[in-house]
Amino acid sequence: MMNYNEFKEIVTMNFLDYMPDKYQKMKLRVNSVNKINKTLDAITLHNDGKSRCISPTLYINDIYDVYVKTGDISAVLREAAETMDIAFGSIPTNINIDFNARENIIFQLINTEQNKKLLNDVPHREFLDLSIIYRMVIKIDEYGMRSAVISNDIVQEFGMDETELYNCAIENTKRILKPTVTSMYDMIVKRLKMPAEIADVVDPDNMMWVISSKYLFDGAGFIIYEDILHELAEMLGTDLYILPSSIHECLAVSTNMAEPHELEDMVKEVYLDGIELEERLSNKVYLYDRTLRKLTIAI
Repeated sequence: MMNYNEFKEIVTMNFLDYMPDKYQKMKLRVNSVNKINKTLDAITLHNDGKSRCISPTLYINDIYDVYVKTGDISAVLREAAETMDIAFGSIPTNINIDFNARENIIFQLINTEQNKKLLNDVPHREFLDLSIIYRMVIKIDEYGMRSAVISNDIVQEFGMDETELYNCAIENTKRILKPTVTSMYDMIVKRLKMPAEIADVVDPDNMMWVISSKYLFDGAGFIIYEDILHELAEMLGTDLYILPSSIHECLAVSTNMAEPHELEDMVKEVYLDGIELEERLSNKVYLYDRTLRKLTIAI
């Protein structure tokens, strides 16, 4: 079985051979792309330069994962080429960057330390040990959200600065992703559809709360909205510890429930063992003070 670098070379040399005839005059490009918490090798296809071409992106890293499981390089390349062809067919023929684009800008929280390379290329602002970046939502359906990170180059095309991006995102993110604050009991019984007897092990006096989106993805950013945290703190009658373990959700607990170092140990265990690399957010514990109405790093 080939190692990754050998596989990458084979894909670079042979990928176009598996594409339909209409792509044979195009050029294949392989570029390193800084994604959240990691760097990937991206494949795109481009024409001879006489006209502009927007290309879908495939990642050699993902293709290699399939190859490791199957060992069949030809089948893997055929499947990847078919995926690329289908993706080309779904690209709109005319893409206009206009006022409507502003209505689809949202924000996402990522870990600052783990994404230094990415942050060099995108407009952002710091938030505790995290950074706020911006995405353009293309489509949301039952299968998830299709979106693109807004780079420095794209924001120049928009004619916007980071402050304008932030103001748009603050207004749009609630509307598009729809925040939810759900008790762990309800999460287990209603959303995960487990029997109530199993959920009975959850102690209502030491309840965890899940802050996320209606779609259960990209919901951790809702801790930016102070009013969401304040409403939960007022309902519980205490300050809150916030556990920002995943980009998809944060956990909130009453400060009466545990000491911050105990929660930190729990976060680190989940952070390292239970969450995929690209979904990790922070292993810190935050404190929300309901009197000061302020979120800080507790430990």
